[in-house]
Amino acid sequence: MLLHISEPYLWLPVEKENPEVKLHLYLHQNNCPNREKIQEIDIHLGGKEKDFYTSMDVGRYLGQEIEICGEVEEDMLYGIFCYREKVQNVYPFRPKLHFSPEIGWNNDPNGMVFADGVYHLYYQWNPYGVVWGNMHWGHAVSRDLLTWEHRPMAMEPDEYGTAFSGCGWITAAGTTGD
Repeated sequence: MLLHISEPYLWLPVEKENPEVKLHLYLHQNNCPNREKIQEIDIHLGGKEKDFYTSMDVGRYLGQEIEICGEVEEDMLYGIFCYREKVQNVYPFRPKLHFSPEIGWNNDPNGMVFADGVYHLYYQWNPYGVVWGNMHWGHAVSRDLLTWEHRPMAMEPDEYGTAFSGCGWITAAGTTGD
């Protein structure tokens, strides 16, 4: 499926009962046999039936075309579309005192850093499903460890693989070479 990126977010339907499939996203360039892969995700893709939507920031590709393909029936891809805002799912059982991502599944925290009065939390995150996979690093900040502001994704899988465990630190006087 070829999709013109007219808005900054790509909305993807998720149906938890559907089998997991691998979607490949390529930047489409006319008459170019070597397509540039921009993302690869595992997702329980929904078609007409869906449990929820998730979104992918594709703002850097505005005005361009992305080819989306995978081992799925073509009509399953028609539920994918561009929209001006990211998905804002509201979960009635979301924890009130425990951090949780806006959407998807999260795992290990990977480096909490306190800098200039702000706590920065980085965590393993699957923004495209409710199970382990698609390992990204999410990022959130807080001044009181109770209220959290979600920040843009810190790391996403690339041609070298996914982002798993790690840490973060701050040093005085740039002693790590920064």
